[in-house]
Amino acid sequence: MLATIRKILAYLDWLSLIAFIVVFGICLIPKTMVGAIITFIVALAVLLIMFEESSKTYSPKRRVSYGKPLGNPLIDIGLGVFAFQGIMEETTYRTLFLAGLIMVGIDLLLWGVNFIQQQLHNR
Repeated sequence: MLATIRKILAYLDWLSLIAFIVVFGICLIPKTMVGAIITFIVALAVLLIMFEESSKTYSPKRRVSYGKPLGNPLIDIGLGVFAFQGIMEETTYRTLFLAGLIMVGIDLLLWGVNFIQQQLHNR
């Protein structure tokens, strides 16, 4: 059951990263259209990378479905605190901070599930 949760969270982790990049691109539209277009291209490239790493050409431990988190838990906590603080302030980037908070929250959940699964496996 933990393997299924880990697999779902791994895909959600990648999708939340892509969503964060898209929201960042939307926030860039009023500032610079060229930057927004470049950001959308990067989001498309990350989506293609996700599809490629989901294919059977990769070994099972390198696939997205294996459930490796994208970030480091300490950095996730720091970014989560920063995003939470940004949401509490009156700013035009609230949606960007919310997308970032969701992204690091999913990544931390994936770290937690992997930790629990390792502890159960080591018994």
